[in-house]
Amino acid sequence: MSDRRKRRRPDPDSDSESDTRPFKHLLKPDATILSSLRTLASSAAASSSKTLTLSDLRLSAACREVSDLPPSAVQSAIESLAVSLARSILSGQGFSFTVPSRSSANQLYVPELDRIVLKDKTSLRPYSSVSTVRKTTITTRILHLIHQLCLKNIHVTKRDLFYTDVKLFQDQTQSDAVLDDVSCILGCTRSSLNVVAAEKGVIPEQCRLPMTEQDIKTGKDLLEEDFVKKNPGWVEELNLMVKSKQKAEIQALSSFGFQRKRRRPDPDSDSESDTRPFKHLLKPDATILSSLRTLASSAAASSSKTLTLSDLRLSAACREVSDLPPSAVQSAIESLAVSLARSILSGQGFSFTVPSRSSANQLYVPELDRIVLKDKTSLRPYSSVSTVRKTTITTRILHLIHQLCLKNIHVTKRDLFYTDVKLFQDQTQSDAVLDDVSCILGCTRSSLNVVAAEKGVVVGRLIFSDN
Repeated sequence: MSDRRKRRRPDPDSDSESDTRPFKHLLKPDATILSSLRTLASSAAASSSKTLTLSDLRLSAACREVSDLPPSAVQSAIESLAVSLARSILSGQGFSFTVPSRSSANQLYVPELDRIVLKDKTSLRPYSSVSTVRKTTITTRILHLIHQLCLKNIHVTKRDLFYTDVKLFQDQTQSDAVLDDVSCILGCTRSSLNVVAAEKGVIPEQCRLPMTEQDIKTGKDLLEEDFVKKNPGWVEELNLMVKSKQKAEIQALSSFGFQRKRRRPDPDSDSESDTRPFKHLLKPDATILSSLRTLASSAAASSSKTLTLSDLRLSAACREVSDLPPSAVQSAIESLAVSLARSILSGQGFSFTVPSRSSANQLYVPELDRIVLKDKTSLRPYSSVSTVRKTTITTRILHLIHQLCLKNIHVTKRDLFYTDVKLFQDQTQSDAVLDDVSCILGCTRSSLNVVAAEKGVVVGRLIFSDN
């Protein structure tokens, strides 16, 4: 009896009375439905052969067309605006921006496009007026920055834009408001300006480190400082750090790749944001070059060639260390990789020959006024349990240095440590292997595009000026 009570899966071809679809008989055949859909599609295509725009509508008020523009079009629009401003100045009419009003009275909802557009009400923003001179300056600065972004096809956040000129903008709300004005002036969406909004996000797990007891004590001490208590935001962040017992540093972004770090500034750059106050005192390039050539000629006359280790008759064999360009360091690493591959293929295994940096292996050379290493070395094989970890770290550091030289990027020792915290565990380990790598390659550490940077504790907004 129990088997008979079990309900069978209904047969889709069955016309049984137990079919639970009571309106199935009302459905039209598939061919009929498809034919109706094709008819609807054809009529829709016939009624609208192109995308509806503002110009196609007969609106009661004149409105401004806003479009998504590519970077090249935004760049051209800014350049055209600059030309028109120059003509206005030369004709004696002065320097001013015509800014569309973004007030609610100047907005109009267009149901056919399902969006809000601006009407034709505008305001004048002249440079000659005391009340608008600052906003005009900010507008000019924002236009210049947007032009640079479009020229280099770089995307930044609103916060990035604000930090380019904190002294001028003073507050991000001011740069954000002018950014919206600029998009209205150019007749494009804000996203076309290569500037995006970014919420304050949670710091990724790999960017965090556990706080030491000393870190926690420092955090609690800072909470007692009067200047910290005056800023509720700082108090909130410090309380969160002390409670979670986790910290993060700006260098931790290196774990996402060195491209997220700021590149070394271009020495040929002539940016308006240059903060070198004595730049006007510099002599012309031709004068500087002439002085340098004179100095070089006198140096060559006094010494026909630079003294090297090979010119000296030393009591012990020593290793030559030189300042190498990134391309030479890159080639040295690639040659080392080839020799390691040959060693593995020949059955000799994988190991590094590392020059000893002990005091017994160091020699002071007075003729060169520097300390050099003698020829004592140690083997660091991958097959040994005692050295396998250090060999892995050495391989990782070599790979990272190769990437730095390939892309010509400079980072700090702290940046390098954060690229693989799980492997390095402590910065002292990555620092020690970094020095080993410079000895293996026979170059100075600065040749590896890695610089030392002291750790500092700071609170509040900072402005760095390069003099």
